Amino acid sequence: MQLKQKGYPLLERSSWGAKPPKNTLTPSRWDYRDIVIHHAGRSYSCAVGEHGAIEQMKKVQSYDMGEQAFDDVGYHYAVSCPGEVIEARYIRFTGSHVKGDNTGNLLLSCSNIWPKLAKLGSRSTAGNRFGRS
Repeated sequence: MQLKQKGYPLLERSSWGAKPPKNTLTPSRWDYRDIVIHHAGRSYSCAVGEHGAIEQMKKVQSYDMGEQAFDDVGYHYAVSCPGEVIEARYIRFTGSHVKGDNTGNLLLSCSNIWPKLAKLGSRSTAGNRFGRS
């Protein structure tokens, strides 16, 4: 993955022990035109280190597949408080969190990390690649 190659901490689904989706997910058409950022606020406490981020992602997946009744984690990526990028739902599938409007959206969830997200954005061209032209 490019993020990992550029030195950003990235936890892939396999490294945090993601459960398989409950049902078949809708394939993405790779027509991402927007990035939807959900700020989870203080919904989750800040995870410390990779182990904390792994436990937090397991809780998020359990909540999304349980109470939210999604087939998997609703977002494509999550960013932990310390700034680790975590692969949540495989990007080749459409997300679940924007009710009625998930097609074409790359979904990102963050917890209390706006300074880290700003730093990531200043070092990345992701916004230019996925933003509207």
